[in-house]
Amino acid sequence: MNNFTLLQNCINDNNIDIGITSFSHPLYIRLIKSFINGFSDKSLLDIAVLLRQILLNESASRGNNDFASLRIPTSSIWPSEKEYNKVGIEFTKLDKYFSIHAKWWNPDWIGGSDRQSVDFNAVSEINARDNVHFKSTETDIFLKSLNQEDIINYKSSDQQRAVRSALSLDSGETLAISLPTGEGKSLIFQLVDLIGFSETNNNGLTLVVVPTVT
Repeated sequence: MNNFTLLQNCINDNNIDIGITSFSHPLYIRLIKSFINGFSDKSLLDIAVLLRQILLNESASRGNNDFASLRIPTSSIWPSEKEYNKVGIEFTKLDKYFSIHAKWWNPDWIGGSDRQSVDFNAVSEINARDNVHFKSTETDIFLKSLNQEDIINYKSSDQQRAVRSALSLDSGETLAISLPTGEGKSLIFQLVDLIGFSETNNNGLTLVVVPTVT
């Protein structure tokens, strides 16, 4: 029995005695942990987001636009129409249940209907780092300052230029950096935090925005 079917059975039977070890996927484990505790550690909106990710993950594994659906009780510990509407879950209200499903988010303003969904790659868990090869570039004083034995070279000349550009910014300047997945964007803000910008002598603040759902 896969994670999705096991989850539906667990919800149908209101079975909080099921072991977390019965599930293998982190999304399901997080939901079941909260379910066992009556969702006391999460808001209804948090639960709705988790349900959406689970639905899309299952839909991605099925393929061919076979959208997965769950039957969720209408009781107060579960999300209501309000939360489902906020996170993009479509639903049909039955007697004591909602039948819910989530469709891929692909608005017209980012490229049209023939473009792969924005969130498909995230929930289908494609490893974008596979078969990615960069021509490494010799280290310099900036990398040596990290004192990390496993970081001895830049992954590419583009990463090296990005690091040097970031560390050379003057006060009030803005820099936008775009590098492929796996080319080491995290190293840039790590070095900025360690070394500081050119004028601040390491007295500034490094703000990092990570656009992922947890």
